[in-house]
Amino acid sequence: MSVFPEGFLWGGALAANQSEGAFREGDKGLTTVDMIPHGEHRMAVKLGLEKTFSVAR
Repeated sequence: MSVFPEGFLWGGALAANQSEGAFREGDKGLTTVDMIPHGEHRMAVKLGLEKTFSVAR
């Protein structure tokens, strides 16, 4: 078993898009991350081969 040196400090981080969510609550709007395509046709949308997609509800 490893022993951490004296004075070792733990750290952590997260991005807003990992914790905020609920874009339809409290007058929040969509963010860039909310608009990233997901699902079966995501690459076609990213590449511009499909111009429209549905927002998950």
